[in-house]
Amino acid sequence: MTIYPGWIGYKPFVGLYLENDAQAGQTLRLIYGTDVDFRSSAGSGVTVLNSPRANYYDRGATTKQAGTLAANSAPHGQTIRWTYTVPTNRRLALEFIGTWQMRDTVAAPVGTWFTLIDYQPSGAGLAATLMIVQNLGNNINDRDTVYVGASMTLYPGDTLRGSDSDASTGGSTRQLPTFKGTEYDA
Repeated sequence: MTIYPGWIGYKPFVGLYLENDAQAGQTLRLIYGTDVDFRSSAGSGVTVLNSPRANYYDRGATTKQAGTLAANSAPHGQTIRWTYTVPTNRRLALEFIGTWQMRDTVAAPVGTWFTLIDYQPSGAGLAATLMIVQNLGNNINDRDTVYVGASMTLYPGDTLRGSDSDASTGGSTRQLPTFKGTEYDA
């Protein structure tokens, strides 16, 4: 077998004879047998080339979640219940979003009541609604529930917000916007 500079080969062989005519600045990398992952340590002198990056859940992963139940709320304008912003040098794998709402007491008259989750990319002027649940029901225990397995990556500075509103006159509601995700090193 003859090996030239820049040559890569995957060939079976029985014996190998290496001869090097001292070429300044040239190197020979020989991988024999099986793939081996080297982990470098202080002073080891091992350089790992083209090593695959760890999965997101192996990169300082922490669970992030938010959900605030506004219980027995009187009519109110849109109120932000929680805000989550992805920190610098981190990302968030958004895994779940959900909204739940229920009327506790009858309104007179009823107005639209809603629960929503919106998303604002870093540096963007307008937010995008990821989920909104609206209701005009006026019976006790009228309710809406929406839970969605989400698959979305948020980058540093991106923001999620959960909010609710009840434009009725009188009556009360319970409303819950929620999310769950895994935050990890970017």
